[in-house]
Amino acid sequence: MDNHDQLTHDMNNSDYRSAMEAVDKMERDLKELEEHFLKLTVRSYLLEVALAIQFSPDLMLSLERVEKSCEMCAKAVADEAVAFNEEKSLIAPVQSLDDDAEEEFCNAVPESTAALTE
Repeated sequence: MDNHDQLTHDMNNSDYRSAMEAVDKMERDLKELEEHFLKLTVRSYLLEVALAIQFSPDLMLSLERVEKSCEMCAKAVADEAVAFNEEKSLIAPVQSLDDDAEEEFCNAVPESTAALTE
């Protein structure tokens, strides 16, 4: 029976060690999960703060004012460009008439000087 008792004792010891190793492994896994959970919690809080800052009412009002100002400015620039193009189109025919008149004048001048020299 001594042999049998020793064998039973060894088996119980082996089972005990295996169980303790399993418990230790579970404890390590739980600690890793806890650390990971804490990191995710901190990240979640940081994202909440970033989101709250991003959509603060004061900031949103400022952004709306800037957008309206930008739209007004863009409209003013577009209106000025249209006015400039209209003015340019009104001036262009006058310039072409002036160019034609200048050409006629230049052609007429040699004829008049030729008449004087004869």
